[in-house]
Amino acid sequence: MTQKFVWGGVSDPSSHGEEGFRYLIHAFNPFVKTSMAMFNLQTAMDKQKRGQECRIDPSHGDQTINLYEQPERVAQRVSLSMSLIDQDHTGTWGDGGIIVEVPEQNIIATSIQDMGSMNSDPDFLRQQFASSARYNGDELLQMSYPTSYNEVVALANVDGSQIALKGFFYKTDSKGEPLNETVARKMQMHASRLGLPLVTVKTPGLYAKNEIHDKDDKLAVHLDGNRYLLGGWDDSDFRLYDEKGHGYFISPEQM
Repeated sequence: MTQKFVWGGVSDPSSHGEEGFRYLIHAFNPFVKTSMAMFNLQTAMDKQKRGQECRIDPSHGDQTINLYEQPERVAQRVSLSMSLIDQDHTGTWGDGGIIVEVPEQNIIATSIQDMGSMNSDPDFLRQQFASSARYNGDELLQMSYPTSYNEVVALANVDGSQIALKGFFYKTDSKGEPLNETVARKMQMHASRLGLPLVTVKTPGLYAKNEIHDKDDKLAVHLDGNRYLLGGWDDSDFRLYDEKGHGYFISPEQM
C-alpha cells in the first residue's frame, strides 16, 4: 500500500493483483469528438463573457494538456477528474487510462456519480464544492455501484503537492481481450516509453450470467457470455451479441 498522505488507500500497480487492487484512475475515450479539456476551457471562457467569477490564469496550470498523448504532464494541468476502482468496482468513463496518486490536500470533491466538474479555475472549483460531502476511499467505494463510475476531482498542484503518474491500465473482457484495442495499444506504448507499470482490469461481461429472458413475447437467452435473440425482436431475431455488445447474424440452423 502507498504512503498515508495519499488519498484513497490506493495500491501500487507495480504489485498488481487481479484479486485485490485499488487505483485512482483517469480514463480516456479518444472517440469523443471534443476533448473534456477543451470543453472545460471553453466553458470557463463563456463564464468570463457573462461576467461570472471563473478565471483563466496560466499560473494555475494548463487545462488544455492532452493526457492521452502526454500523460507525463498530468501535474501541469489545473485539475483532474478521476474514478476510484477496485476488483469489485470496475466502472470507468473509458476503457483505459492512467493510474495516479493524489495527495489528500489536493482533493476537491468526491461523488458516486459523474459531476461534470473539471475546470480551469481552482477558486471556482473550491467554491462549487465547498458544501459537498467529502468521502474517503472506503466510503466512496462502499456507496458506488459495481459497474458505474464514481468521480473524484483534484487540483493537479497545490503548493508543490502534485498528482503523480504511477502507471497505466486498460480493461479486458472475461477472456482477457481488450475492450478497446486502440486505447490498449496507446497505454502499452506509454508504459513502455515511460517505464511504468501496465495492468489489465477484467470487467464482468454484459451477459455473464446464464439465464433466459422471456417477457412481452420477446425471448432472449444469455449463455456463455453471449446473448441470443430468439423471437419477438423483429429484424433482430436470430442475432448473437457478445459480451462487448457487438452483434452478429447467426443463421436459424445455428441458433
